[in-house]
Formats: sequence, C-alpha cells, structure tokens
Amino acid sequence: MSSAVQPLPDGTYAVTYTPEDVGHYTVNVKYAGQPVTNSPFHVNTVPSGNANLVRPVGEYHRLRLSKYTR
Repeated sequence: MSSAVQPLPDGTYAVTYTPEDVGHYTVNVKYAGQPVTNSPFHVNTVPSGNANLVRPVGEYHRLRLSKYTR
C-alpha cells in the first residue's frame, strides 16, 4: 500500500494512503519508531465503482505530535 506524510502548519500531520483492494486494513502509525496513541487503526474500504471515490469507513483521528527531547 502506498502512503505519504505531510506536516501541517498547526503541528499535525496529514497521512494519506491508497488501499490496493476493498476490505479490512490495519494501519499502524508510528512516530520516532513508537506507536502513536490508539494505533493500530482499523479501517474498512468499500467498493465505489470508481477507484478515485473509494473512501475509508471507520474512525478518523487527528494527532498532535511534539518534538521528543531528552
């Protein structure tokens, strides 16, 4: 599955991914090698008749990540 991560001005990240087929997916999201809160996410995709219209069905999460300092 292809994916892309884009940082946003408010400190969050937009993550997009393209499922290869309809069905159930488990999406693991990590930051600095560690799972983010509530990861993995469970997503179902459904057929739309048009691959450009396939949308995930399930929970949407917005995560704010801060820089890790020691």
